Amino acid sequence: MQRLAVNRRLELRLLQGHDAPLLAAVVAAHRDHLRRWLPWAEVSTTVADSLAFIEAALDRHGRREAWEAGVWSDGMLVGMAGYNELDWAHGRGVLGYWLVADEQGRGTMTRCCGALLDHGFSAWGLQRAEIRCAPANERSRAVALRLGFAAAGRLSQAEWLQDRYEDHEVYGLLATQWQARRPARPHP
Repeated sequence: MQRLAVNRRLELRLLQGHDAPLLAAVVAAHRDHLRRWLPWAEVSTTVADSLAFIEAALDRHGRREAWEAGVWSDGMLVGMAGYNELDWAHGRGVLGYWLVADEQGRGTMTRCCGALLDHGFSAWGLQRAEIRCAPANERSRAVALRLGFAAAGRLSQAEWLQDRYEDHEVYGLLATQWQARRPARPHP
Protein backbone atom coordinates (compact mmCIF):
# COMPACT_ATOMS: atom_id res chain seq x y z
CA MET A 1 0.00 0.00 0.00
CA GLN A 2 1.45 3.33 -1.06
CA ARG A 3 -1.33 5.63 0.16
CA LEU A 4 -4.37 5.63 2.37
CA ALA A 5 -7.16 8.14 1.80
CA VAL A 6 -8.53 9.50 5.07
CA ASN A 7 -11.10 11.97 3.73
CA ARG A 8 -11.29 14.65 1.03
CA ARG A 9 -8.75 16.82 2.85
CA LEU A 10 -6.39 14.21 4.29
CA GLU A 11 -4.31 11.35 2.99
CA LEU A 12 -1.44 9.25 4.25
CA ARG A 13 1.22 8.60 1.64
CA LEU A 14 4.58 6.87 1.82
CA LEU A 15 7.35 9.39 1.34
CA GLN A 16 9.79 8.88 -1.52
CA GLY A 17 13.35 10.10 -1.95
CA HIS A 18 12.22 13.20 -3.83
CA ASP A 19 10.25 14.23 -0.70
CA ALA A 20 13.43 14.57 1.40
CA PRO A 21 13.87 18.34 0.86
CA LEU A 22 10.23 18.94 1.80
CA LEU A 23 10.44 16.76 4.92
CA ALA A 24 13.67 18.48 5.97
CA ALA A 25 12.05 21.90 5.51
CA VAL A 26 8.97 20.93 7.56
CA VAL A 27 11.13 19.54 10.39
CA ALA A 28 13.38 22.63 10.34
CA ALA A 29 10.42 25.01 10.43
CA HIS A 30 8.85 23.15 13.37
CA ARG A 31 11.92 21.85 15.22
CA ASP A 32 11.20 23.72 18.46
CA HIS A 33 7.71 22.25 18.57
CA LEU A 34 8.84 18.71 17.68
CA ARG A 35 11.90 18.39 19.89
CA ARG A 36 9.89 18.41 23.13
CA TRP A 37 8.67 14.84 22.55
CA LEU A 38 10.68 13.55 19.60
CA PRO A 39 14.41 13.03 20.17
CA TRP A 40 15.17 12.64 16.47
CA ALA A 41 14.08 16.25 15.81
CA GLU A 42 17.27 17.47 17.48
CA VAL A 43 19.59 15.52 15.19
CA SER A 44 17.67 15.33 11.91
CA THR A 45 18.88 18.63 10.50
CA THR A 46 19.73 18.09 6.84
CA VAL A 47 18.13 16.89 3.63
CA ALA A 48 20.52 13.92 3.82
CA ASP A 49 19.09 13.05 7.27
CA SER A 50 15.55 13.17 5.88
CA LEU A 51 16.57 11.07 2.89
CA ALA A 52 18.17 8.48 5.20
CA PHE A 53 14.93 8.34 7.23
CA ILE A 54 12.79 7.94 4.09
CA GLU A 55 15.04 5.19 2.70
CA ALA A 56 15.00 3.35 6.05
CA ALA A 57 11.19 3.67 6.25
CA LEU A 58 10.82 2.32 2.71
CA ASP A 59 13.16 -0.55 3.59
CA ARG A 60 11.07 -1.37 6.71
CA HIS A 61 7.95 -1.17 4.55
CA GLY A 62 9.48 -3.53 1.99
CA ARG A 63 10.24 -6.03 4.75
CA ARG A 64 6.68 -5.56 6.14
CA GLU A 65 8.04 -4.34 9.48
CA ALA A 66 6.42 -0.89 9.39
CA TRP A 67 4.23 1.47 7.38
CA GLU A 68 5.27 5.09 8.05
CA ALA A 69 3.63 7.73 5.89
CA GLY A 70 3.50 11.45 5.44
CA VAL A 71 0.30 13.18 6.55
CA TRP A 72 -0.89 15.37 3.69
CA SER A 73 -3.54 17.99 4.43
CA ASP A 74 -4.91 19.75 1.36
CA GLY A 75 -1.76 18.68 -0.48
CA MET A 76 0.68 19.96 2.15
CA LEU A 77 2.97 17.76 4.25
CA VAL A 78 2.01 18.43 7.89
CA GLY A 79 3.37 15.41 9.75
CA MET A 80 3.86 11.67 9.82
CA ALA A 81 1.65 8.80 10.94
CA GLY A 82 1.70 5.07 10.59
CA TYR A 83 2.62 1.78 12.12
CA ASN A 84 6.18 2.17 13.46
CA GLU A 85 6.18 -1.54 14.28
CA LEU A 86 4.27 -4.42 12.72
CA ASP A 87 4.46 -7.77 14.48
CA TRP A 88 2.69 -10.20 12.16
CA ALA A 89 3.36 -13.26 14.34
CA HIS A 90 1.31 -11.70 17.15
CA GLY A 91 -1.06 -9.56 15.05
CA ARG A 92 0.13 -6.33 16.68
CA GLY A 93 0.91 -2.87 15.34
CA VAL A 94 2.34 0.15 17.17
CA LEU A 95 1.07 3.51 15.93
CA GLY A 96 3.35 6.53 15.90
CA TYR A 97 2.61 10.06 14.76
CA TRP A 98 3.46 13.75 14.85
CA LEU A 99 1.96 16.94 13.47
CA VAL A 100 3.12 20.48 12.97
CA ALA A 101 1.67 22.82 15.60
CA ASP A 102 -0.60 24.67 13.14
CA GLU A 103 -2.41 21.44 12.25
CA GLN A 104 -3.09 20.35 15.82
CA GLY A 105 -6.51 20.74 17.39
CA ARG A 106 -8.36 20.09 14.12
CA GLY A 107 -8.96 16.35 14.48
CA THR A 108 -6.32 15.58 11.86
CA MET A 109 -4.41 12.95 13.81
CA THR A 110 -7.52 11.32 15.26
CA ARG A 111 -8.89 10.90 11.72
CA CYS A 112 -5.55 9.62 10.38
CA CYS A 113 -5.15 7.10 13.18
CA GLY A 114 -8.78 6.03 12.74
CA ALA A 115 -8.07 5.27 9.09
CA LEU A 116 -4.92 3.38 10.09
CA LEU A 117 -6.90 1.33 12.61
CA ASP A 118 -9.63 0.57 10.06
CA HIS A 119 -7.01 -0.63 7.58
CA GLY A 120 -4.87 -2.49 10.11
CA PHE A 121 -7.76 -4.38 11.66
CA SER A 122 -9.74 -5.12 8.49
CA ALA A 123 -7.29 -5.40 5.59
CA TRP A 124 -4.25 -6.65 7.50
CA GLY A 125 -6.03 -8.69 10.17
CA LEU A 126 -4.21 -7.13 13.12
CA GLN A 127 -5.67 -8.07 16.49
CA ARG A 128 -4.13 -5.37 18.67
CA ALA A 129 -2.88 -1.81 18.21
CA GLU A 130 -0.73 0.16 20.64
CA ILE A 131 0.19 3.78 21.12
CA ARG A 132 3.14 4.75 23.30
CA CYS A 133 3.76 8.29 24.50
CA ALA A 134 5.15 10.30 27.38
CA PRO A 135 2.64 10.69 30.23
CA ALA A 136 2.85 14.50 29.97
CA ASN A 137 2.26 14.50 26.20
CA GLU A 138 -1.39 15.49 26.53
CA ARG A 139 -2.13 15.81 22.82
CA SER A 140 -0.79 12.36 21.98
CA ARG A 141 -2.60 10.81 24.93
CA ALA A 142 -5.83 12.54 23.86
CA VAL A 143 -5.65 10.92 20.41
CA ALA A 144 -5.36 7.48 22.02
CA LEU A 145 -8.27 8.11 24.38
CA ARG A 146 -10.54 9.59 21.68
CA LEU A 147 -10.00 6.44 19.63
CA GLY A 148 -10.98 4.17 22.53
CA PHE A 149 -7.53 2.96 23.58
CA ALA A 150 -7.14 1.97 27.23
CA ALA A 151 -4.08 2.46 29.42
CA ALA A 152 -2.18 -0.83 29.48
CA GLY A 153 0.92 0.05 31.51
CA ARG A 154 4.02 2.17 31.75
CA LEU A 155 7.52 1.66 30.42
CA SER A 156 9.99 3.32 32.79
CA GLN A 157 12.73 5.42 31.20
CA ALA A 158 11.72 4.30 27.72
CA GLU A 159 13.35 7.17 25.83
CA TRP A 160 16.12 9.73 26.20
CA LEU A 161 14.97 13.31 25.47
CA GLN A 162 17.83 15.83 25.33
CA ASP A 163 18.45 16.01 29.10
CA ARG A 164 16.29 13.34 30.72
CA TYR A 165 14.81 9.91 30.43
CA GLU A 166 11.09 9.89 29.72
CA ASP A 167 8.63 7.17 30.66
CA HIS A 168 6.09 5.98 28.13
CA GLU A 169 2.47 5.17 28.79
CA VAL A 170 1.29 2.23 26.71
CA TYR A 171 -2.27 2.29 25.38
CA GLY A 172 -3.89 -0.73 23.77
CA LEU A 173 -6.92 -1.40 21.60
CA LEU A 174 -8.20 -4.76 20.35
CA ALA A 175 -9.75 -5.27 16.93
CA THR A 176 -12.99 -6.44 18.55
CA GLN A 177 -13.16 -3.26 20.65
CA TRP A 178 -12.61 -1.08 17.58
CA GLN A 179 -15.23 -2.91 15.52
CA ALA A 180 -17.79 -2.69 18.34
CA ARG A 181 -17.47 1.09 18.67
CA ARG A 182 -16.77 2.06 15.05
CA PRO A 183 -19.74 3.42 13.09
CA ALA A 184 -20.22 1.94 9.63
CA ARG A 185 -19.51 5.19 7.75
CA PRO A 186 -16.55 6.83 6.07
CA HIS A 187 -14.28 9.20 7.97
CA PRO A 188 -15.50 12.80 8.09
